[in-house]
Amino acid sequence: MKDIVLFGAGGLARETVRFILDGNPEYRLLGFVVDAKYYHENVTVCGLPVLGSEKWLVEHKDEVVCTCAVGTPEERGRIQKTLEAKGVRFETLIHPKVTILEGCTIGKGCLIEGATSISVGSKIGDGVFMNGRISIGHDVTIGDYTCIMPGTGISGWCNIGRECMIGGHSYVIPKR
Repeated sequence: MKDIVLFGAGGLARETVRFILDGNPEYRLLGFVVDAKYYHENVTVCGLPVLGSEKWLVEHKDEVVCTCAVGTPEERGRIQKTLEAKGVRFETLIHPKVTILEGCTIGKGCLIEGATSISVGSKIGDGVFMNGRISIGHDVTIGDYTCIMPGTGISGWCNIGRECMIGGHSYVIPKR
């Protein structure tokens, strides 16, 4: 069993708590880590402690893995790149109700919520967040730290850049 902490303590972090407790028995969720400017002692979220700031995470980098539970692309990128450079390991979490077909690759530090399907040959970059009920077509490329909101469809052969935000119930087709 791996000890895991979530970076962030807002709405996405609260959603991710249930995701880990319901669908990922290989993890023991210890609590949350936040940017230093947001840290206060003796704070709990969903009954779990806010353990400290990024300093705490770096001090415990050999004991825990981390997943970023922040839902904005630029912040996800900043957090993951900065902490990886200091030796923090980011874990990809994929809900058990996600379908991934053959030939796909998924980067480190991704968070993929339930009822999502990823078709053949798709490439998902590092730190990507997919917020559930998303359909990814064949041979799609999604750049690092992109966030895709619920109900989105991305047609085959689309190429989504780095740090993009795709709003809920969007449909993306390839350039013609």
